[in-house]
Amino acid sequence: MKHISILALMILFAFGLQAQTTKKGRIAGVIKDAANSEPLIGATATVVGGSGAAADLDGKYLISLEPGTYTVNFKFIGYVSRTIENVVVTSGQTTLLNINLKESVRETEVVVVTTTIKKGSMETMIKDIQNAATVTSGVSAEQMRRTPDKTTADVLKRVSGASIQDNKFAVVRGLSDRYNLGFLNGVQLPSTESDRKAFTLDIIPSFVVDKMVIAKTASPDKPGDFAGGLIDITTRDIPFENSAFITIGGGTHSLTTNKNFTAQYKTGSDVFGLATDRILPTNIISTAENKPLQAGNALLTAEGQKFNHDFSRRSFNANPNLTFQAGINGRTKIFGNDFGYLGAATFSNSYRNINSFQTIPLLGNETALKNPVNGDTINQNISRYNTTSALMGNFSYKIGDFTKISFKNLYTVISENSYGERFLGRLPADEAENQKQRSYIYFFSSNQMVSNQLNVDHYFNKAKLRVNATGGYFYADRQVPDYRRLNYQSLFDTENRTYGRYQLFSVPDVRDFNPDLPQRYYSNLYETAKNANIDVTKSVNFLESTDIKAGFAYMERERTFRVRNFLYGYNTNSLSQAPTFFGPDTIFNNRINNNQFYLKESTLASDFYNGKSKLVAAYIMSDMRIKPWLRAIYGVRLEQFNQEVNAFTDEGDTVKPVLDNTDFLPSVNFIINPRANHNLRLGYSRTLSRPEFREFAPVAFYDFNTNAIVVGAPNLVRTSIDNIDLRYEIYSDEGESFSINPFYKRFTNPVESQVGGSGTRTFTYFNAKEANNYGVEFDARITFKRFGSSPILERISLYGNYSLISSTVKIDTVAGSIKDRPLQGQSPYVFNAGLVYQDADKGWDAAFTINRVGRRIAYIGNEEKQIIWENPRTIIDLSISKVVAKKLTIRFVAGDILAQDLVFYQDLNTNKKYDKGGDVTAFRFQNGFTTTLSINYKF
Repeated sequence: MKHISILALMILFAFGLQAQTTKKGRIAGVIKDAANSEPLIGATATVVGGSGAAADLDGKYLISLEPGTYTVNFKFIGYVSRTIENVVVTSGQTTLLNINLKESVRETEVVVVTTTIKKGSMETMIKDIQNAATVTSGVSAEQMRRTPDKTTADVLKRVSGASIQDNKFAVVRGLSDRYNLGFLNGVQLPSTESDRKAFTLDIIPSFVVDKMVIAKTASPDKPGDFAGGLIDITTRDIPFENSAFITIGGGTHSLTTNKNFTAQYKTGSDVFGLATDRILPTNIISTAENKPLQAGNALLTAEGQKFNHDFSRRSFNANPNLTFQAGINGRTKIFGNDFGYLGAATFSNSYRNINSFQTIPLLGNETALKNPVNGDTINQNISRYNTTSALMGNFSYKIGDFTKISFKNLYTVISENSYGERFLGRLPADEAENQKQRSYIYFFSSNQMVSNQLNVDHYFNKAKLRVNATGGYFYADRQVPDYRRLNYQSLFDTENRTYGRYQLFSVPDVRDFNPDLPQRYYSNLYETAKNANIDVTKSVNFLESTDIKAGFAYMERERTFRVRNFLYGYNTNSLSQAPTFFGPDTIFNNRINNNQFYLKESTLASDFYNGKSKLVAAYIMSDMRIKPWLRAIYGVRLEQFNQEVNAFTDEGDTVKPVLDNTDFLPSVNFIINPRANHNLRLGYSRTLSRPEFREFAPVAFYDFNTNAIVVGAPNLVRTSIDNIDLRYEIYSDEGESFSINPFYKRFTNPVESQVGGSGTRTFTYFNAKEANNYGVEFDARITFKRFGSSPILERISLYGNYSLISSTVKIDTVAGSIKDRPLQGQSPYVFNAGLVYQDADKGWDAAFTINRVGRRIAYIGNEEKQIIWENPRTIIDLSISKVVAKKLTIRFVAGDILAQDLVFYQDLNTNKKYDKGGDVTAFRFQNGFTTTLSINYKF
């Protein structure tokens, strides 16, 4: 709560600084180098016959003017000057004028443009992608506004070659989350998951994001621990004008809103997604004291009575979903220097009924595998309530034109509150073992993230030297407080050919863990990351132009993960057999005592681990313009990495695997300009992928979400990856673009997971021998005004991307493995497209978007347990907005209009597609469509 209080005070402080909007208007923008999109520090923007301003460290300038029409000159030594005429300034409004200047020997050359230039963030991003040092893709804030995307995970689906698994994990170029890296405002984000190497992108609301850029090739100034994409999320920066806004919205879901919704009990802290009222009782005795206690022991009874044993359910008609956002931003003067601030808050919730079907063939039985009737069939109904909250406070102080200090802060909470009923029919070959099961699931999770970043940026004007230093602190807290499960079973009477009454699946004198027993599960994952970076860039007069860049990076992570698990048993003194007459609402009411039920701890020594890692890196690189048409970016990065994990076996023996490596990572990128606005890119880099804490811990954990055992492997080694890219790009001054990008990656010792185990499903990790990943990406954006001068055509644009990807994994070290299969999570194709209509004069904005991902491996199998594939589905979204009275915007969004089911299947007939009659449907989830109506008012 301390983090929340500090950030809330910062936002309140920002609100207190909000100044009254003057009657003047503003001309503002960014002045950049047309060749590399670097800010031109010190470039001037001057109004003819009036005032002017110099560009700061970010190339930004701001001129306050009385309403009217002006001519503006842009100049910088060594560059072609530009003059923009007919620039209209409106009272209280900001006219955005972003300018790119070209280098020229004739410093007095002037280019006169007689039309007003006002480009949106999408056009600016396209120019940045064109001039980037590496192969890059991205999504701007403008594009995000035209989609129903609520989180950065949703946004990522719009990027070429990218998709999402499990609604939150990034897959880039067919490579799963473990091969991708997340950054927030240029600072690396650690993994937020307990059982995989991944940063959950759904923890950052898209509302706070200014842009998302994905670097798909490496350069020495980027960390070497990625192969698919380096995802850099930039939160909103300090704007040019003082303003405030508020957004209120409501939404519906076709399978949920105004329909029956069943939920578990509710606490006060649930509203904002906090686990405060659900945590383990603070005065509970330790695991060592609890485990020796026996049924009937007074202390065991007393401990059990400290828990809340409310398993009741409440049913009601689901309310519409709610969204609330508010923000304030602006700038003022402190001691004669500019001080900028931005404060924002957001809250949203959603109700969702999820109906699913599952088939589990009898494992290891070839006949049963091909006849699903002989396996388990599960119907599951989940009522899920989600909340997302975020607070952001960004502050910036400029000292003169060449020094800026920034302090950026973000706090987010994402929670899930679910109640579920699972109905299982078991029909094994042995009729005597036939049974039915009914499970009741009570789940709550709370994910909190705090990010604090302090940045100091200074430019030495005479020396042409720029120094940028950043210090960051990251904190993640993932809690599953009191996950509860009740399981009832009805056995088949072979003599009477009927099923008996449902009885609680419980045992007397419970001692050992069994996932089918009534249970209470508590888990906590705490992780902190401290980092520091310093980058020094020096411009020198060599060849056409050369920037020498060197830097140092340090990151230290610490993680603690612990579980406490409790099982319900019964005392045979009063309950001679498993209880048959207690329903889930009242089963434990006043029955935790010496003679009836008791709660016994089943926590194992292996239900805990902690780890720490340290990364020290240094690099040197050169960005060299060899000829006007040839640019080379090359250098080397040195990374020294040490990671230790402390864990225990089930028997309590200590295990402490260590990973200690030093790696040299070279990279080179060539950019050739065969003609104006054309790029030919060729790049090579060596990168790597290191095992995550959990993959490295040699202990077994039970994962309630997948009903599986997860086992780490202490003998894992890092993966080495060679990357080659070739990309041809074409751009136009109207914001159009086209690119084609073949790529190839070779993996040595890739880390893979596999399904195993003869009973409960088990996931294990191992190093495969090698893998190859290759494909081609197509990306295009066009405006329809090229087809005619009609005003309608001038308002329409189309963007799309299509990726063809293939991969093979060679495995010869694991018995029973399926050889030469695709990489887990890799799709043979990824398709995104959007049709956009924008009428700025009348305030209309509309977008029609489509996304489709080819089938991919969800769960890796072996010779006995076939691979489970995720079937393709098409997602179509529609967004329409209208500006009313200049300050009020009404927006309507329809999401996932087709609402196709999400299907996971086993391809028994091996025809590479889903056949409802011929394949096993491992999982089937119903997807309804959503609608949202929101109102935004800008003050």
